[in-house]
Amino acid sequence: MDFGQFTHLTFDCYGTLIDWEAGMMFAQTAKHLRVPFDAVITAQQVSSYKPALNHFQVALERLEVAPGKILHVAQSIYHDHAPAKQLGLTTVRVNRKSRLGGTGLALPAEATPDFEVPDLISLTAAIGLNSARA
Repeated sequence: MDFGQFTHLTFDCYGTLIDWEAGMMFAQTAKHLRVPFDAVITAQQVSSYKPALNHFQVALERLEVAPGKILHVAQSIYHDHAPAKQLGLTTVRVNRKSRLGGTGLALPAEATPDFEVPDLISLTAAIGLNSARA
């Protein structure tokens, strides 16, 4: 995949940037990323929960970017990949092994991510970014 074609990287925080199984919260995680965010879009702001398209539509509006310029990174096929693909976004699935296997936290969904990694360190290596841990 040519990661250079994307101008924006979006993330689903829960399950992707936040290890909620270990109790990590966004405020704790964000300070270690050392990257400013152009926008933070919450369910409260858009008055809906994914898989509704509102999150993605608001992101496109706020960032003023075409769907083909966004690389969306997330774990959930149901909550993220299916709606993102409906709007034309390219997606990367972070398919971590869960310590809560078999819990059925999301409904089944049909969507095929464009790329899959086991963790964010693998994604930074694929993109060619320095993946040094903080």
